[in-house]
Amino acid sequence: MSERSIPNPDVLASARERVRLEPVPSWVIPCSYSSDFKNKNPVPITYLLNDRQVHAELHQTFIRMALRLETMQAVQDHSQWRVEFSMTETVFLHSVKIRRGSADIEHAALDRLQFLQREAGLEGWSIDGAVTLLLLLEDVRPGDILEWAYTRHSRSALLPDSCLEFFPMVNTIQLSKLHLLVRFAETRPLKWKSSAADLAPAEQRENGEVRWLWARENFLCPDPEEGTPAWHIDYPWIQISDCPDWQTVAASACRAWKEDPPEVLAAMVDQILVAETDPVRQVSRALRLVQDEFRYLSVELGLGGQIPASSETVIRRRYGDCKDLAFLLVQLLRRLGVQARPVLVPTVLKKSIQQLLPSPNLFNHVIVEYQLANQTHWVDATLKSQGGDALSRFVPNFGLGLPIDLAAAELVPPPPASLQPGVCELKESILVDTAGQPSWISIIETAKGCYAEGLRVQFEREGLEAVGKKRLQDCANRFAYAARRDPIQYRDDREANQFILADVLEISGFLIKDSDPDYCWLQVENRTLYGVLPILPPKMPPRRTPVALPFPCRVVHTIEIESTGLDVAAVPASRVKNDFFEFTCTSRGVRKFTTVTFNLTVLADSVPPQRLADYRKQVDQILPLLAVRVRLPVGYSRMRRRGDFGALPPLPRAPAPPPSAPSSPSSSPAREPVSAAPSSKIAVVNTLPQEHTAKARADLEKVVLMDDQPRPHRSRRSRGHGRASASGSQTKTELLWILAFVGVMAAIMAFLFLMHLAGQR
Repeated sequence: MSERSIPNPDVLASARERVRLEPVPSWVIPCSYSSDFKNKNPVPITYLLNDRQVHAELHQTFIRMALRLETMQAVQDHSQWRVEFSMTETVFLHSVKIRRGSADIEHAALDRLQFLQREAGLEGWSIDGAVTLLLLLEDVRPGDILEWAYTRHSRSALLPDSCLEFFPMVNTIQLSKLHLLVRFAETRPLKWKSSAADLAPAEQRENGEVRWLWARENFLCPDPEEGTPAWHIDYPWIQISDCPDWQTVAASACRAWKEDPPEVLAAMVDQILVAETDPVRQVSRALRLVQDEFRYLSVELGLGGQIPASSETVIRRRYGDCKDLAFLLVQLLRRLGVQARPVLVPTVLKKSIQQLLPSPNLFNHVIVEYQLANQTHWVDATLKSQGGDALSRFVPNFGLGLPIDLAAAELVPPPPASLQPGVCELKESILVDTAGQPSWISIIETAKGCYAEGLRVQFEREGLEAVGKKRLQDCANRFAYAARRDPIQYRDDREANQFILADVLEISGFLIKDSDPDYCWLQVENRTLYGVLPILPPKMPPRRTPVALPFPCRVVHTIEIESTGLDVAAVPASRVKNDFFEFTCTSRGVRKFTTVTFNLTVLADSVPPQRLADYRKQVDQILPLLAVRVRLPVGYSRMRRRGDFGALPPLPRAPAPPPSAPSSPSSSPAREPVSAAPSSKIAVVNTLPQEHTAKARADLEKVVLMDDQPRPHRSRRSRGHGRASASGSQTKTELLWILAFVGVMAAIMAFLFLMHLAGQR
């Protein structure tokens, strides 16, 4: 038991009162099983029976399990029998026994039971008050059958009279017998749903009672498929619910969530109104106040996890869980005159929730919806260090949500305004040395939107030193050896939600030998593809589940390579767009310098099984660009470092004020289009739209190519070099004319002086 234990006498005393040792209820139907069942393949545990029986009118669920322990490791893992129950449940323990041959050894006894409050979720800031009922079993051997039975009694906090059950079969097992029985009164509008058509129950009606029975022999749960999205339910399941619709769930939550008196939030409202007058800035301040000044901590010791604490309590203790903080923020926004409401969301099921019957138990998170500037926005009150204002807050894509509102009748998707993820721009500039000395690499990462928030949280939790070590190790993993040349730099612009990192590192040992000893290869992986898009094998068995894609995702990776030995090189342009992603590659090169930019935007969260062949073909088109490979001659030293190499980009300038009077057309002559053909020494590979070709070529013509034998310290490209050369030539000509004129005048003066001397003689 590695989970942290938190002793609480009151909780444990209450738990002891809610555990009783009783015989099996009379309404339970006995179910036999075969103790000789064998699996097709050798396994450490053989599952013999999974028996679930639900009595909807009594709000009780009977559970009976039997499994055979085949190995000593299985004995080690299961000889500490335990079951966990919440503060709102009562447990009736019937039996925990070992069956060995024809003998049954009963272990269930109240004086042998131990009660532990382990709080396994404490490291995730969650205290749910759950208690573990533990029974240490003696004399357990391989080959023994472990069988136990107990009954749970519980009610939903929001719909206490409802029957809401979800039965997942998530274990990858071969089960000898599955037995699921549900009994309820004919007047109860209970419905069922399952994951497959062959998981339908047999129905029986008698004396005003309905019974649904699912009985299966040799039931096999399928193996999970690699790469399946977390939201996709890839295991068999059965659900029952008497909740008629989603509006019933929303209305029950709305009635249970009671607003606080206005004076509770008066101080916070006044603080915001005094500081801000603009509505957008007021909402932004309210969001930041709740998100950053209240820590997340979930404490569920009696409310069943579905009813928030009062705002007065949350403000006093300065912490709360998702529903506490969400409801506090909703009331704060309403006091500011903003229309707002909580929204229930499923962080795991996401859009798969629409396949299921309505039930409040399917949601595990609460966020906030508000109306501002004629747009609907969602925000997660538990997220920390978010940037931007109230109009640009990003929220993860929860697929679907249910507003807590009497008028809410159905699930709603996230508003588009809250699903703008941002972009991660990575620029790597490499000054390559092939003469035996280390090369230098500048890595500038510009993160916007959710990518900036991820870096911001990482810096706050780990600190600059730890982040720098991780980035250094990542570079060493890519280039064999790396050492830091300059201290890591960063700039966090929270208002714009932009985070910039700049690294300058020394790298070596990464050049690949060529068959010609006078040459080598430089290879840099494309970070928009490397480890981002899943690459499917050419031959794969038929698949039943979709393949997950990293959505939302937008990554731009620019690779600059500078070397005195580099000839003109450019990567062929590429553009691929389909239903799943959009990828572009642009490149340009001159002698001693080449740059390649990759841009990837993921457009969907998964690929359906029937579309996998199409997806593979699209990915195969861009697989050759998984890395940039450049052939370089050996013996060339590293070029001199530019002034902006590895430096943070300059801060954007404030926009200039508009001119007082419009300029006349004749005051600024129009620029004539460039019509001359580009130099054959420049390799241009532009994006596919042809209208950009002329501009790309014109821009590259401005770059002055170096001679074959460059002078020392002349290898850097400079945008003003051409203009400086022309200006220098003009100045030199004028100087020569001046010197010639001065020389002629000096000769005339000297001649006149000599004539004067001759006349005196």
